[in-house]
Amino acid sequence: MNTSIQKIKQEAYENIKQDKLGMLDVSIRNSIFTFLNDEKKSALLLLHTLKDYQYIWDKTWPKDKNWDDLFYALLKYIEHNINEEEFGTFLRKQHTYMESRLQEGKYDAVYIGLALVYAGYEIINGDFTMTDVIDEFSLEPEEWSSMFVASLSYNGAATDFNQLIPEKNREFWIHFIDNIQYAYDLKGFAPTDSVGTEKLQEEIIRTQTDEIDDNEKVSSLIGSLDEIYRQLIKENEWYAFKVESYYVNEKHSMIGFYKVTAAAAWEKYDNTKLFMLNNKHKVKDLIKELRVIMYHTMPLEGAWYKIELNFYLSEKTTTHFFYDTYFPFFEKWTDQLDFYKDFQNYKRDEQYLPLWLKDILVYHKPVSKG
Repeated sequence: MNTSIQKIKQEAYENIKQDKLGMLDVSIRNSIFTFLNDEKKSALLLLHTLKDYQYIWDKTWPKDKNWDDLFYALLKYIEHNINEEEFGTFLRKQHTYMESRLQEGKYDAVYIGLALVYAGYEIINGDFTMTDVIDEFSLEPEEWSSMFVASLSYNGAATDFNQLIPEKNREFWIHFIDNIQYAYDLKGFAPTDSVGTEKLQEEIIRTQTDEIDDNEKVSSLIGSLDEIYRQLIKENEWYAFKVESYYVNEKHSMIGFYKVTAAAAWEKYDNTKLFMLNNKHKVKDLIKELRVIMYHTMPLEGAWYKIELNFYLSEKTTTHFFYDTYFPFFEKWTDQLDFYKDFQNYKRDEQYLPLWLKDILVYHKPVSKG
């Protein structure tokens, strides 16, 4: 066991023990990061500590995966699996989102979210130490460290410093100290299935989908699409062709995949060729009309955001509609305001509103002028 680590940990424990509020001095924290002397180790110390308190966010918003999304984006960044520009854009977006939840008054949960955001800035800037201050409580909020913000989430002082519980504060900083060894050893985290996947939302069954067989116009539109892509299958001698078609606020985007044989894996079709083919046959207009007609058969159910169609040379086309799932593709292709504006034209009943869409409708309204 590293004796230097033991020494610095013991010094930190003593510091906490002697402080009436159970605080760990900024100077001691600085000495810990100086001892680590490694950006990745310092980042892991923050992340291991924050991971201990993720439950505060999850308990308040069990279906909101924004904390998890940011945490694993941070891991990707420190492992160099995402570049600084891309991560910085995502971090700023998450910062805006976390701050928007302050309006709900659930400060303990918001603060553990903001602590993760602050950690992101410290990690991206490689700046883990602070100018020594006697009292971090006297600083402006934007000057707080990520660990100080996280401690407020746990120690009761998120809404009022006077409500700080010294024993809980002491527990927090002891956890921080305990994680020094994990950081020094570069201990990572178990992978999660949620990384890079959709914001999972159970798709509520719609009666609109019955229109595929019952509505002559809907059937005709599907038939037109079938004719376009079945011809593509014939020309290339494929077994099948699949399109993932997204439509939000008059924006349309499509991704294509093909199979050479039934047993083969799906392969991505060239985007430029697909765009030219779609442009030639005015596919966007067909998709829009399909969406509008289906919506108006049962407006309370809302409009779908994605349709997946599987075309075959000698089998019936299959269709799958997604009304409630927020796909990763939306992150780069749309913004929150698109969903807000789309909802104004395609409103849906409360029972058909997924949590992520509710959040957008509440917190991402356009800023009124004048």
